[in-house]
Amino acid sequence: MAMAQVQTVCKVLVDGDLFSFRGAPSNSALEMVAAAVPHATGEHAYQKEMLAAASTVLASARDAVEAEIKVCREQGEAACTAISDAQEALGAASATTQQAQLLLEETQAALEKQAAKAAMAKREEQRAKQEEKMARESKDVVLKRKVAVDASMASVQAAEDGETDDINADEISEVLRAASCEKTLLEAFPTAVSLPKAKRGKFDRITLEEVKDVISGHGAMQQAQLDEAQALARDCWAEALGCEALMEVEQERLEAASQAVRKAEALIEAKTAAESSARNLVAAREAERSSALVMQTLAEEKLSKAQQALTALEKLLEGVIPDALQDGVGEKLADDTKAIQHIRNCQVPHSPQLGA
Repeated sequence: MAMAQVQTVCKVLVDGDLFSFRGAPSNSALEMVAAAVPHATGEHAYQKEMLAAASTVLASARDAVEAEIKVCREQGEAACTAISDAQEALGAASATTQQAQLLLEETQAALEKQAAKAAMAKREEQRAKQEEKMARESKDVVLKRKVAVDASMASVQAAEDGETDDINADEISEVLRAASCEKTLLEAFPTAVSLPKAKRGKFDRITLEEVKDVISGHGAMQQAQLDEAQALARDCWAEALGCEALMEVEQERLEAASQAVRKAEALIEAKTAAESSARNLVAAREAERSSALVMQTLAEEKLSKAQQALTALEKLLEGVIPDALQDGVGEKLADDTKAIQHIRNCQVPHSPQLGA
C-alpha cells in the first residue's frame, strides 16, 4: 500500500471543515475509520468493510460540498442580479438628486433676483413716500400763502369800505413785500389803510386800489402755484400708493421664492438620503457577492480535498484487490448497506482478530 495515499485519505477523514455539513458522521466515528484505513490491506471482510466505509464517508462529503458550491453559486448569481438592480436604483437616485440640485440652484437664483426686485421696490416706495410728504408740505406752504393773500385782500376791501377796526397793516405789508410791491406804494399803504373813509384823499384811494391790484395779481399767482402743488401732491400720493402696492407684491413674491428654496432644500435632502441608501444597498449586495465567492472558494478547496482523498482511495483499492475482481468488489462496496448504516449511526464495527 502506498503510504502517501493512506496519509491523504486519513488526513481528509479527520478534516473537521470537510465534515461540517448536516448529517455528517461524528468526529469519533471519523477518527475510528481513519485509524482503520492503514490496516485495511487484506482480503478480510472487515478490511473491505472499512474501505467501503471510508469511500462512503468521502463520497458523502464530496456530495455535500458540491451541494454547498451549488448554493454558493446560486447566491453569487442572485447577488449579481441584486447588485445590478441596486446599481440601477442608485443611478436613478443619483439622477433625481442631480435634478433636485438643479432645481435648488434655479430657485436660489430666482430668490436672489426676486430679493433684488423687492429691495428696489422698497426703495421706490420710500422715495415715493418722501416725495409725497415733500409735495404735501409744499402744498401746505403755498396754501398758507394763498390764505394770507385772500385775508389781505378781504382786509383791504373792508378798509376801502370804511371798516378799519380789525385791519392788520403789518400782515398786509408782508403780503405786499412777498408780491414785490414798489417801495413808494409799500410806504404809502399803512397811512391810507388806517384813515377813515371820509378822510381819505384821492392819493389814498389810488393807493388802496393799486394795493388791491398788487394783492390780486399776487393771489392769482399763488392760486396757480397752489393748483400746481395740489396736482403734484395728488400725483405723488398716487405714486406712493402704487409703489407701496408694488412693494407688497414683490414682498409676497419674495416670500414665495423663499418658500420654493426651502422646499428645494428639503427635496435635495430627501433625494440625497435616498441616494445614500441606494449606495449602501449596492455596497451590501457587493458584500453578499464577495461573501458568496469566498464561501464558494472555500467549498471548492474542500471539494478538492475530497476528490484527492477519493482518488487516493481508488489507488489503494487497486493495490488491494486484483484487477480481475475490481468490478465485482466495486459493486459490493457500493451496495454494502451494513457499512453505510454504521457510518450513518456514527459507529465503526468492532475489528475482529485478524487471522482468526
